[in-house]
Amino acid sequence: PAAAPPPAAMPPPAPQTATEVAASNCEECRGKEGSHRKGCSLAGSVLDRRRQQAREALKKKQAEEEEAAAAAAEGQHTRAEEEEEDEDGVQDPVTGIFSKRIPQVCNSAYNINPVLQVNIENSDYYKSLYEIATTFEAILDEVYERCTYSTPFMPGTRNPSSVFCLLYKCFILKLTYDQLDRLLNHPDSPFIQCVGVLYVRYVVAPGEMWGFLAPKVQDKTEFDYNMSGRKITMGDWTRGLIENIHYNDTILPRIPVLIQRQMSENILKLEFRQKQLEDMRHKLRPGMKVMAAFYEDQQEYEAEIIKESKTLDGFLLTFPEYGNTQDTELADIRFIDEDGA
Repeated sequence: PAAAPPPAAMPPPAPQTATEVAASNCEECRGKEGSHRKGCSLAGSVLDRRRQQAREALKKKQAEEEEAAAAAAEGQHTRAEEEEEDEDGVQDPVTGIFSKRIPQVCNSAYNINPVLQVNIENSDYYKSLYEIATTFEAILDEVYERCTYSTPFMPGTRNPSSVFCLLYKCFILKLTYDQLDRLLNHPDSPFIQCVGVLYVRYVVAPGEMWGFLAPKVQDKTEFDYNMSGRKITMGDWTRGLIENIHYNDTILPRIPVLIQRQMSENILKLEFRQKQLEDMRHKLRPGMKVMAAFYEDQQEYEAEIIKESKTLDGFLLTFPEYGNTQDTELADIRFIDEDGA
């Protein structure tokens, strides 16, 4: 059979135009985005500018999408933290008792005057607390060791005091009910108690303040709160924080008028009751028959005064019918009426 004819030869490719050659070379000569090799004819052309604009638009869109995704993730994280804080608290490692954190009613500066807040955050001492006072127990120790006055600033300066730096650490820590109770009733230093009272005054809900501050209004402990050499009682100092908005060159958060008025009335009632108790004290004598609460069963019985108590503000009593003796608060003693009931 005859041999098949050879395939027809392919026509040679058409020569590229100058523009096509430039475009081809441009794609190859881009060593990095937006750069050309020397002599590239497309550098700075309309086509090149359009490509650059498209790249910038794509970058902007990607950045906006990433920013939106990050904001959404942060929002979810913040909400999750807030939900956890609703049930957040501290469990005592010894007793196992769980104490919830006290809700804070404040702005982002914890109701502290902006100038004072800036001074605190910029102070070298406050910055050092990130290493030496990272726990509640460490804060207690630091107040005990360092604090000798409770004013916002160091005397004669605009530098924040150690008390307010440590108070600010307590704000960030968000105290539990148990921790605040320990501050308010700490026996070792009046300045530890001052931190507790200031914590209540700044960030506790106004309607809840009185429950924490009522015992302090009656506190007769004397201390020099401003290094003036003049002592006042813890009660007078606390009352000043309740009734005044100015405190040693700073401004305290305002208490709603009705709540402040009610607290002032409560203070007057406590003072009147205290005066009654002092009058009673002067009339009570050893051997006198009185009615008094027996703490073991919280019932009232007839008792006889032995002497003034050495352990509390009251008297040592004996309950003749049962033979028990007890140190009894003055507030839990009353005179027997005319019928002897």
